Amino acid sequence: MARLVAGWQEDGALSQDIAVLELALRHDQLRARGIEPWPITDVRSDVSEPIAVVGAPGSSFLRLAACRLDGEAPLVLEYVWHWYGFLRNTCAGIAPGSSGSPAISRRTGKVIGLLNTTTNGGRAQFTECLLDHPCEPTVGAESGRVETSYITPLLGVEACFAGGRFEVRGAGCSLDPGDQLTLSPQFLGRANPRLDTVPEGRP
Repeated sequence: MARLVAGWQEDGALSQDIAVLELALRHDQLRARGIEPWPITDVRSDVSEPIAVVGAPGSSFLRLAACRLDGEAPLVLEYVWHWYGFLRNTCAGIAPGSSGSPAISRRTGKVIGLLNTTTNGGRAQFTECLLDHPCEPTVGAESGRVETSYITPLLGVEACFAGGRFEVRGAGCSLDPGDQLTLSPQFLGRANPRLDTVPEGRP
């Protein structure tokens, strides 16, 4: 890897938890070495899509898990985060440390998403919605599904690479360009503000 281009850990309507990395080698150089990239899906996955998940949880050996998607979760809560429209699966062999593993459609050969979180190997029972134990809330209750993992969908991300270069403001790119908030001044130094502190910068 050469550098981290951008990263998103966003909840709410955008529901993104991904990073974009730039490699030291170009596309053509990788292909010359026999390395073919996995294409990103450009269509919405079926809720029972057959998938394969490749990862190395807990810095262990590389694992290949195969199963089917188990529907779409309308809302997932975990600690301080909430996401909409994540894809469920119950693939075996997924554990803490699997986050970021690609989920590949066994039907199309395209990456449909990245593994985000799981209840496998997490906290004990009755700790729903806490760190390492995501849940799916319903009206007046919550439900932590046993041995269930959640995938961040990548639909729309393929449009961010039009022409072979990453452009977060490209037409159709589903990633947030991060234009909502600016800080002024950007750095306050070591001084911690108090209730009676006069704000710096322009009002």
